[in-house]
Order: sequence, then C-alpha cells, then structure tokens
Amino acid sequence: MRLYSTLVLLACLLLLPACSSEPKDELASARKALEAARTAEADLYAPDAYESASRALKSAEAQIAIGDYTKARALLARATSQASLAASTASTNKAQVKAEAQTTRIDAQAALDAAKEALRRAIKRSRSGPTVDSLQGELTDAEVSFNEANTSYADGKYLDSRNQFNAVKRRAAAIAADIEGKARPPQSPLRPLSETAIP
Repeated sequence: MRLYSTLVLLACLLLLPACSSEPKDELASARKALEAARTAEADLYAPDAYESASRALKSAEAQIAIGDYTKARALLARATSQASLAASTASTNKAQVKAEAQTTRIDAQAALDAAKEALRRAIKRSRSGPTVDSLQGELTDAEVSFNEANTSYADGKYLDSRNQFNAVKRRAAAIAADIEGKARPPQSPLRPLSETAIP
C-alpha cells in the first residue's frame, strides 16, 4: 500500500511541472494552425469553424495571462483542432463554390446572349428611340458587370464572382423581359356592346 502511494505521489510530482508551466509550445501550435486556416481562406469558406478556433485561441491567451495554464491548454487544444477543421473544410467549400461560379458564369452568358438577341429584334422592328436606347445602355452596363465578375474569378475570388454572375444573370433576364414586354403590340380596347332598342 505504501509503495502504491509513493508511486502516485511520484507521478503527481512528475506531472506538476508540465501542468504549472506556461504552454508555450501549445500556444505556438495553435497560432500556426490558425494562420494556416487563414491562408486557406477559412474566414470566407468555413467561417463557423474559423471563428470557433479564433475565439478559443483568444480565450486561451486570456487564461495564460492570469496564470490558469490548465484551462489554457484545453482551450489551445480546441483552437488547434478547430483551426485544422476550418482549413480542411475551407478547401472543400472553396472547390464547390468555384464550380458553382463556373456554372453561374455559363448561365449569365446565356442570359446576356438572350437579351442581346431580344434587343436586336426590337431594334429591327422599331429602328431606334428612347426606350431602345435606354435598354441598350442597361445591357451595356450588364456586360461591364459580367467582365468584372470574370476578373474576380480570375483573381480566385470565387464567392464574389459567383454572386456577381448571379446578379448579371438576373439583370439580363429582366432586360430581356422588359424588351419583350415593350415589343408586344398594344391590345385594342374592347368596344362596348351596342344597346338593343326596345320596341
């Protein structure tokens, strides 16, 4: 029994320095993991996990400041784990958003082409005029936005480009609908029924 107690006491004494010393290595590892997540753009593509890691790291730093190294170690372990999760999730989500941006780009281009064709037919019918000129200006603006979306995509800003392509698609579709609506001939008003003479 005495030997067992001695061994337990010895184990506690051996573990005490590790628990009472400042967790410098763990802190460095957590910071490195969070930086890797930031480099992977986890703040954009895995914001929940990234924010969780960031909060855990800040809390750990606060615990270190007051000397509670036990809590700090637990928080640093969580920060490192969440940061690693954020980095891997960001990689997956970024690839998915990139694919969505590519698909949306095709849809936006198709919507622009449809609007251009509708405008071409409108010009052929009515030559020119304030309405046609206005719609031409709107379509030109949509094309400028499309080019800006292409630039965002080329720069690797896939979230921005996806949203921009979606906006162009909606705008081009609205322009085409507006053109088609204005191109329809006005309906003739209904003639009132003639009153029947009563003998």
